[in-house]
Amino acid sequence: MTPHSTVGVTVGVGSPYAELASVSALCFTKRTGLQSIILGVNEYAQSRISHPAALRLKLFDYVRAERIIYFDADWLCIRDWKPSFPERSCDLLACRDFILTEEWPRQQYDFQSDSFLGSPADVPLDAGPDILRQDYIREIQAFADLRLPCSRWINSGLLLMNRTHHKALLETALELYSGGIGHHPEYFEQPALMKAIELLETSVRLLPRNLNVLAAYETKWPSSIVGLHVKLKRHGTFLGQIRQGLVSSPEQVQLYFQKQ
Repeated sequence: MTPHSTVGVTVGVGSPYAELASVSALCFTKRTGLQSIILGVNEYAQSRISHPAALRLKLFDYVRAERIIYFDADWLCIRDWKPSFPERSCDLLACRDFILTEEWPRQQYDFQSDSFLGSPADVPLDAGPDILRQDYIREIQAFADLRLPCSRWINSGLLLMNRTHHKALLETALELYSGGIGHHPEYFEQPALMKAIELLETSVRLLPRNLNVLAAYETKWPSSIVGLHVKLKRHGTFLGQIRQGLVSSPEQVQLYFQKQ
């Protein structure tokens, strides 16, 4: 438990996530100046949840802060960031899910565009598979009986929440995850969370894409990126260096991923 007003929280259970969580927490604290907390094997055992990823649905049970910035263990803050929460806002703050083919699988980000650095561009919901990941969208819609427009879908790898407005959201998502919706084999608790957003009509404010960029290939990334969401199965070299202790500090992470 912590009495701080705003903290960062990640989950690190099992290998390689336990090792990676230690590094991602250091990066978060270095780049934001905020305390970071790792939920690990003890919290996982206490929770009796079927998968560690769903621990984010019990954040407010384990962390006594009013505002929480949740980040996945494979989300790495590689540039200075001053997170802000709108005063008295009920908005859930997150980046849009990776529903565009330009983000995955193409990895064709426009790093200097207004949509990348500011408010994301509108999504044409009737667009074809050259623009939208239609197979993925249909799969999640069917899995969660989800009617929420995909333009409002979020990626749960980075969430800015406050206790007053979002504790009930996480509790509803946990009920769905443990019951009617269940655990998705690849996207874990995210469909249940989005169904809870739909049912509770939660207001979502989409953050700039540069806070949560899906990095599916080993490469150097430009300095306009704040948060890099590393697809671990495609970053074997990086993961190996984490395990060997060759990358263990925020400076080493930045050197590995960011263009100089």
